[in-house]
Amino acid sequence: MQTPDTLKSLRERRERLLKRDEPRLRMIEPRDAWVLYAAYDLGSFASMPKGLKPQELWTHVAAWSQRHSSVLMVDANHKYFREKRGPVAMVTIDNLGWTIEPHIDFFFWATPRHRLAAAVAFLQMTKYAKEVGACFVRVGEAGAQMCDHIVERYDLLRPCGKVPNAREDGTEYHYYLKGRREKRAEMKEAA
Repeated sequence: MQTPDTLKSLRERRERLLKRDEPRLRMIEPRDAWVLYAAYDLGSFASMPKGLKPQELWTHVAAWSQRHSSVLMVDANHKYFREKRGPVAMVTIDNLGWTIEPHIDFFFWATPRHRLAAAVAFLQMTKYAKEVGACFVRVGEAGAQMCDHIVERYDLLRPCGKVPNAREDGTEYHYYLKGRREKRAEMKEAA
């Protein structure tokens, strides 16, 4: 059980992280095509075929987003954008009914702090979403370090196991987060 002091320090740590970058989540829009192409051109999407033109990439992304429940962009403060704010990550969500399974693609220009802030902002939003029963996160060894950091410092994830040799890059680590969606109470018949 967490004490009030622990809860206060978790909140202060989260607010300190999110205050600087101010990450905000929004739905993907057609105006994001240039950012996606820049990220693609710099190698942010390893699973996409190489050598696509901008229109081909947008067609590929549109078809890809049709296969998933939703695609969100994470905007944060960043000095390389003209407006000093722009996308640093793309979150693809598979809705499996009661649970969701997100996948975050960080863009080339996202710093480690941007990556952490984007993940914490998404998980914080998910924690209080009333339409989510649980969020299930599957990552490789590189992503496990960040997830372990989120477990220890922000208390947003819980580890729930690992599967050896489940990915091309090795072991797959599993984490979960409980949402606000509750099981419906059964109606008792009046006798």
